[in-house]
Amino acid sequence: MGSGALGHGKGAHCQIIHMGFHYYRHIENALIAMYSKCGALDDALFIFESMQRRDFVTWNSMIAEYAQHGHAQEAISL
Repeated sequence: MGSGALGHGKGAHCQIIHMGFHYYRHIENALIAMYSKCGALDDALFIFESMQRRDFVTWNSMIAEYAQHGHAQEAISL
């Protein structure tokens, strides 16, 4: 597990899975935002790709975080 905010976020993610809340879209969106803000884009992308349904917030979160971390081509492709 990581240190600092990412470590706490991963702990919260594990608790969310354990409690069965990981299929709620607003929680998945929050996890994408949390992982992205911590620089863990691979984890954010994993959640994004595993989502059954995506909404406006989901798409905007991934596009913005790609752009914010200097991945312009991925943001445009998405």
